[in-house]
Amino acid sequence: MSLMDSLILDRRVAKVTGREQPRRAGATSSAFVEAGAAEGMAAEWHRLAAGAVEANPFFDADFLLPAMRGFAPAGVKLLTVRNGEGTLLALAPVRTHHLAVAVPTATVWAHDYGPVGAPLIDAESPEAAAALLRALTATGRVAVFPYLPLGGEAASALVGAAIRARMPIGLASRHERAMIQQGEVEGDIRRSLPTRRRKEFARQMRRLGELGAVTIETVSDTAQVRAGFEEFLALEARGWKGQGGTALASSDATRRFAVEIVSRLSAIDCCRISAIRVDDRAVAMLVTILSGATAFSWKIAFDEAFARFSPGAQLMLEAAEALLGEEGIERIDSLASADHPMIDHLWRGRRTMGTLVVGPQGGKLRTRAAVAALRSEAWLKTSAKAALKKLRKRETGEPQ
Repeated sequence: MSLMDSLILDRRVAKVTGREQPRRAGATSSAFVEAGAAEGMAAEWHRLAAGAVEANPFFDADFLLPAMRGFAPAGVKLLTVRNGEGTLLALAPVRTHHLAVAVPTATVWAHDYGPVGAPLIDAESPEAAAALLRALTATGRVAVFPYLPLGGEAASALVGAAIRARMPIGLASRHERAMIQQGEVEGDIRRSLPTRRRKEFARQMRRLGELGAVTIETVSDTAQVRAGFEEFLALEARGWKGQGGTALASSDATRRFAVEIVSRLSAIDCCRISAIRVDDRAVAMLVTILSGATAFSWKIAFDEAFARFSPGAQLMLEAAEALLGEEGIERIDSLASADHPMIDHLWRGRRTMGTLVVGPQGGKLRTRAAVAALRSEAWLKTSAKAALKKLRKRETGEPQ
């Protein structure tokens, strides 16, 4: 299998790499900026995000600055790339470190609260992707792009620039996650479900209606979103995430971060909160972030006292229909993990994600070492999670 086959990128990469030699790029410069110093560049940052080859709300200022201040690992800084006139061409949060002790690495910082690692790359600047790669691989570093949509425009731009510059490329991981697009289903999304599952969901909703008046809503007004998010935080904290200490409100840092980003995004009409209520009681709530033509299902919570009615799945179906009915929304990214037990059975579409690795010119062996180290890290994490899950089942008496 060829390298390009193994990357499993779409045909747009072939179009990029098949072009004639690009025009000679002008001088560019790069800099690492601390979060505190980045507030002053918010206006040009927003312009870059709006004109990027691929929308990524998690790397726009309204999301990334609160995240960097709130819980970024030590050493994470904002890498900026500019042309000779000082115009911002590319941007990504980056941590420089070493993989497997000896491999100097520049890793784009993406995380579970924002699992999309596509850098912001100016769509109108042919030199932007190449300049970003040069900045990341300076001094022999290997560039790592986790949570990268492999079929997206950012991946196409990065791979095309790397091939033209004769930089070695590798793929450290790949997985599919659920998404839904306009045109995949016509009318009621529930019609796309297997008959048995569709009838079961309908039965559960009827039974839920026996407990009180059921209402389903999606709010976008700034005040309603902010108030709804406080309700969401309380709902999530009462559930298993609160018990396990992973709810947004479980720590002051994540609560401050979450409240700030929802406040910022709601002010620019980029946040929605959906809910299923029985009378006035929320039994499930979903927070969605909008960016360009994509909606991202950011956080969901449900009242476990109503678990037998599948409130989370019911809400994902209802909210998807409402969001796809909004003008300009073409797709919804679930942001879910691979093989998610709930959403994978509701949405048929998939988005291919992966960890792309690009080495410096002449750094083929270093790039291979980085790929091997990343795969080893991923295997160890997966094994540790599986062992912990097995231990918990043994302690609680659940069947193995």
